[in-house]
Amino acid sequence: MLKRVSFLFGSGISLPAKMPSVDDITQSVLSGSGIMRHTNGRYYVDQSCCGIMAEYVERVVKFLTRLSVEIERYYNSKPYYNDTPPVNYEDLYYLALQILDSEMGEYDNPIVQPFVDKILPDISPLLGIDECETKWEFYKIAEEATNFISDTVCGLLESTKPTNLDYLNCVRDASCDLKTSFLEIFTLNHDTILESYLEKQNIEYTAGFEPPENGYHYWSPKAFSDSSHKVRLFKLHGSVNWFRYKPTAATGINDPVGIADDGRHWLIKSPSGELRRRYARNRGRPVLLVGTFNKMLEYTNRIFADLFFEFRRALSQTDLLIVSGYGFGDQGINAQVVEWMNSSKKKKIIVIHQDPDGLKWRSRGNVLTRWDDWVRDRQLATIEKWIEDTSWEDIQSRMAELRQYCARRTSRQRDSR
Repeated sequence: MLKRVSFLFGSGISLPAKMPSVDDITQSVLSGSGIMRHTNGRYYVDQSCCGIMAEYVERVVKFLTRLSVEIERYYNSKPYYNDTPPVNYEDLYYLALQILDSEMGEYDNPIVQPFVDKILPDISPLLGIDECETKWEFYKIAEEATNFISDTVCGLLESTKPTNLDYLNCVRDASCDLKTSFLEIFTLNHDTILESYLEKQNIEYTAGFEPPENGYHYWSPKAFSDSSHKVRLFKLHGSVNWFRYKPTAATGINDPVGIADDGRHWLIKSPSGELRRRYARNRGRPVLLVGTFNKMLEYTNRIFADLFFEFRRALSQTDLLIVSGYGFGDQGINAQVVEWMNSSKKKKIIVIHQDPDGLKWRSRGNVLTRWDDWVRDRQLATIEKWIEDTSWEDIQSRMAELRQYCARRTSRQRDSR
């Protein structure tokens, strides 16, 4: 019988390729080392830093360091953490964004003002007029902090070349399995290692973009409905190579998001083949999500609303979800997984992780409180390995065990009637 197979990947699957870890990115954010602010308003990694642009980085790093103190105090005050989680760049982004949204009147959040009042004495020296007559207000430093973090994430991911990707061969083997009707890959990663791997293996797939037009692939969620694509890639948090452009008659899209074939997102070919400069929106920043709980708001916005709808629809059509590299920390994603698992006892999760018990205790409450019940009901099984040591045969073996248990349970229920 043909079956749909779905993978859910988090940042952990990029570690074997020597991509920057959450800790690596956080260290860069809190040190500011090798990061500069260009006159175009973007921050760049591995660049010399001097003058006024150096002052931007220095102020932002001091601001984020002060925020990190409060985040650490918060985690230390919570008795439900067995091991106090380290402060990471996602926490810092979320906190800076809450301050920015409150200062700009984007979202009313009364609890933010007492927090601002508390840290203001330490932040005040960073505000006011600097030597270049740039006026620094509280909203500005919060805004620069969010841009700084987002740009640093992109810069580190773009500047790191992944090593051998053969550790993802279980994905290839799943796609080549004649018993697999469709393979869905849900990923929360911003990097492009999955695209690189699929293309290296000559595996055709769609990520929701149309065929190229003048060197660009434009976002079109209807591409996911094309049944000719056996493999579908859902990048739920965006990508370092997605850019938002101004609407044109050529695209016929109000808010076009595109991928440049040659990576030069700032150029476009005219109908005659001439290269012309084309400026992406949002200062040329990629379309991606950074932060923690702010992501749930973004799941209702623009391209991410499309992606989340397609994610829900695809998840509802599968009975098997294979999870790797994901710590069950995204409440929006967790809510969908829990709803899906509750919809039928036929829904199964296989978690690939060397320490599944540790993973369970680090998960958010909506997964943690259900984990043992899922294991008891044979809805959740684990493979105590990292993904680089896991084969498609290992996954199939766990699938068979779950099916056999379900068959025996159904038989017992039938006999008891």
